[in-house]
Amino acid sequence: MSDKRRQQLLIDNDVQIDLVWQTVRFWLLCVISTGLFLCVGIALFGEERTAMAVVNELFFKYGPAAVASIIVMPLVLMDIFRHSNRFAGPIYRLRTVLRQLAEGERVAHIKFRDDDYWQEVAEDFNLVLDRLQGPEEAAPTKSEIEISELPTFPVIPVAQTESSDAAESSHTIVG
Repeated sequence: MSDKRRQQLLIDNDVQIDLVWQTVRFWLLCVISTGLFLCVGIALFGEERTAMAVVNELFFKYGPAAVASIIVMPLVLMDIFRHSNRFAGPIYRLRTVLRQLAEGERVAHIKFRDDDYWQEVAEDFNLVLDRLQGPEEAAPTKSEIEISELPTFPVIPVAQTESSDAAESSHTIVG
C-alpha cells in the first residue's frame, strides 16, 4: 500500500463528518465570540453611539476578514477530510481484516500507507496474526488464490506409435 493516494474522500463517514461539523462549530464559535468581544470593546471604550453605529463600524472594519475566513473555510474542510484519511483509512482497513478473521477467513499481513498514522498498530496486528495463523508465507496471497482458482486439465499420456518404436530400436546398440 505504501505511498498510493486514496481515491475516496470519505473513508469512515461517521467519524470524518463529525470531525468536520466539530470544526465548523468551533469556527462559528470563534467568529461569534470575536464579534461580541469587539462590540463590547467598542461600546465600553469607544465614544458614545447607537448599537447600529457599532455594528456598522464592525462590519466595515472587520467585514473583509470575516469574508476571507468564509472563503478559506471550504479549503480547511477539504484538508480536514484528506488529513483524517490518515487515521480513518487505517482503522477502516483494520476493521475489515478483523471482520474477515472473525468469519474464519485466512488473511495476509496488513500494511498501511507510508504517511498513515498508527503504523505500530499494523505491526502489532501482524504479530498477533502470526501467532493465530502462522507466519505470513503460510497464508496464500491474492495471486496464489487466483492461480489456484484456475481450471486444471488432466494430463493425458501420449500413446507411442509403431514408427516411434521402430526409430528407437534402430538406434539401440546391442553389445
